[in-house]
Amino acid sequence: MLNGIRIDGMLPGELIYLNLPLHPGSKLDKEPPTAPCAVTKRWAENLGFPGIELSWRPATDNNWISYYEILRDEDVIDKVAKGCYYFDHSAAADVAATYGVRTVDGAGNKSAIVAAVGPAAPRSQVIDDAPGRGVIYAGLWKHENGLLPAYGGTVSYTNEKGASAEVSFEGRKVFVFAKLGANCGKASISIDEGSPEIVDTHSADHIWGACVFRKDLLAGYHRLRMQVLGEMSPRGTGTFFFLDGVRAEP
Repeated sequence: MLNGIRIDGMLPGELIYLNLPLHPGSKLDKEPPTAPCAVTKRWAENLGFPGIELSWRPATDNNWISYYEILRDEDVIDKVAKGCYYFDHSAAADVAATYGVRTVDGAGNKSAIVAAVGPAAPRSQVIDDAPGRGVIYAGLWKHENGLLPAYGGTVSYTNEKGASAEVSFEGRKVFVFAKLGANCGKASISIDEGSPEIVDTHSADHIWGACVFRKDLLAGYHRLRMQVLGEMSPRGTGTFFFLDGVRAEP
């Protein structure tokens, strides 16, 4: 203590805990937290985006709770470190999906998964943007995978004016999901060769899985066409269009 503690070569972001035996990641705590209570799911709309709203009552732990894990169809899709609420606005957001929540404490111990209770509904059809999944592309598109925030980990994008993507589906409602960003521009979307609607995918922040188009339809088979206009928003920095998926509701 007289001379202090000398540390050479400390890595960026490295943490050193002094006199804190139950620090984050400590293996001394073996007791798992309790599971969350009264987990519910329902359709909702948040800031104009449609999706599934999850809520629950808080869990408890003998030391401290680090976060809640959100699961959809047994896959972990996100974490909540503050509050007891989550809003899924991705392409796969579906009240028919199996949602669950579990508690994780500071030592990494996990509770049991509690399934969300909510209304029953027929399963929606989600058409991923990845090649070979049902989207027909024309023009110069790039396809990326391994992107955690994107549905299925994939996104397809282009800034070529006139590049298009078409999807055939059966349903009475359809939703188009895209990534928003500062370098994103405008596209036109039409159903069954009807009058196109212009969507602007510009945003000051990067937002994944945003619904940029939705339409109520007569039940049956339909064709959706998206075309990049090569136009940017007044405050935008580019004309890219990032397709993340299409959802058709029965």
